[in-house]
Amino acid sequence: MSEPKRSRSGCSTCKTRHLKCDESKPVCLNCTHKNLRCRYGLKLQFKEDLESKNKAFGRQGVWSKRKNHDRTSSTVVPKDHNFHRFVAVRSQEKLMLLNYTYDDFESPPPQPLQLSMAPSSVPHALIRGFDDHGLITSNSDLVYTLVFYIESVSPMLNPVNMGNLKFHHGASSFLGGDNTKMVVHEGLDVGSLLQYSQKYPHVLSLMLGLSSIYLSKSAFVDKTQSHYWRMQGIRLRNLGLQHMAKSFQGESAEIRVDLWVSFLIITLYYLADECNDNWSNQLRSCQQLLRQSEVRAVTDPVERKLFTYTVEFFSYQESMGRTACHKSNVFNEEWTKHLGQAEGEVVLIPWMGCDKRLIRIVSDITDLSISALPQQTFREKRAAIMDELENIKMKHFNPDNFLYMIDNSLLDQSPASCDDNYGCLFYYYDQISDEAANMEEFCFLLTCEIKRLCGLLYATSCLYYQSPSQPSIVSLVTKIFNYTKFIIISNNFFWSSLTWPLYMISTQLDFADPMSEVQKLDILNMFDMIDQKGLGNVGKAKSAVETLWKKRSLYDRAKGKEKKTYWEFVVDPVCNISLV
Repeated sequence: MSEPKRSRSGCSTCKTRHLKCDESKPVCLNCTHKNLRCRYGLKLQFKEDLESKNKAFGRQGVWSKRKNHDRTSSTVVPKDHNFHRFVAVRSQEKLMLLNYTYDDFESPPPQPLQLSMAPSSVPHALIRGFDDHGLITSNSDLVYTLVFYIESVSPMLNPVNMGNLKFHHGASSFLGGDNTKMVVHEGLDVGSLLQYSQKYPHVLSLMLGLSSIYLSKSAFVDKTQSHYWRMQGIRLRNLGLQHMAKSFQGESAEIRVDLWVSFLIITLYYLADECNDNWSNQLRSCQQLLRQSEVRAVTDPVERKLFTYTVEFFSYQESMGRTACHKSNVFNEEWTKHLGQAEGEVVLIPWMGCDKRLIRIVSDITDLSISALPQQTFREKRAAIMDELENIKMKHFNPDNFLYMIDNSLLDQSPASCDDNYGCLFYYYDQISDEAANMEEFCFLLTCEIKRLCGLLYATSCLYYQSPSQPSIVSLVTKIFNYTKFIIISNNFFWSSLTWPLYMISTQLDFADPMSEVQKLDILNMFDMIDQKGLGNVGKAKSAVETLWKKRSLYDRAKGKEKKTYWEFVVDPVCNISLV
């Protein structure tokens, strides 16, 4: 066979001139003599390109270099038929045509699963997330935002697993006393909210806008995606506000629940949006709406559930937030009467982490501290508040004894070997250290006790003019600090309801105590931990605490003029902190 005139691996210049290349690199001999640019090209061949042309890729499939060796099926298949084995087929549904029968071809193809959310109830600007058949497409931003709300945002509004709260099914007398009924209110149920949004599209728009804001702040999105989801949240929020503006056009003498729910979601939106101060404007809008409307009894079960949550949220937000600013109460008695409860009934709210009666008690403490009443009247009201704080204490619930049992491994002992208090605790929390559900229930009850102690701490400081260095304050701060540390650090329950207790003990630390520096570090660490699941301005509350600590240090050095109470030193009228 004659030698080819040109090499296939020569330079591109020689190939163009149809010359034989000596393939010397970096410049071949022909290009050197002619002073030409010598270029060696490399053509990459990909498997997909060759297979599309029905060509073999490299030596794939070649078993031997012998060209004339063809293996037939008779040579490949073994002669012994006993060699064959039947192999169990996994995932038969993925075999598609192999699993089909005649009836499958005759019957109509299965229809895609349609959600209960009707397309007609969705604003026109959101139709982009729906296909031609009125079904939500799996790859739309709408579905992704909705799924994120269900999986990530909704648990923030319902931090405690209701299935783990079993104490109200038989421990009412143990916790609340004789003839007492324990009632637990659920949080903002996503099922009820979606059902309600079918009638009021702006609720859905605001709900998805809230989800988009939380999505933009999540850890698994980069800066570009964060900006995209933030813009989506603004668009959905504005769309919901437009629909709300149309609702305000008609004058009504009654409160519309959909407007209250919308105000609630917008408030949560602004709280999540970089701790924006606009959330406080929503409280004023609610106040204006309340003055123009008449509170009526809500009969629809879904509306009643949403309205109850809205009343509790705004009341709790207003009551706890006023402890930091001492502003006047936004809501009147007509509004707060919806917080009432039946006689002989104890209502515990998991997302709030306290007895419902504590909301009114804390608000009364703030009102009394800024009032100008006669001394005798002031003392009578102060004594009544302290009695109420004692009355909401859960009977036979002594967390100190039970934590002592956990620390000293006494839970494996029989109730007979313990005193009456230990026996009751053992009966209702058997092997609590081994069961996560029981531990969550215990930590929830412990949170309720923490909130009650914070109310007692607030009243002692504001109404009895106690400073952080006095024994009564030191004892309460130490107890609340240990309880809170047990829940957050020891058991990893990052509940937003613990924001207010952290703020309260932060303002009452005794700087003369050598352990105060360690407590400061733990408090800042706990602020960071609950910020992952926080609804309020957790970051802003932490910043306000650090500012207060610096202010106290400078004040102690300067030995400035003493104020009437220590809490007047803490109060900042323009702080706008949400302590939800």
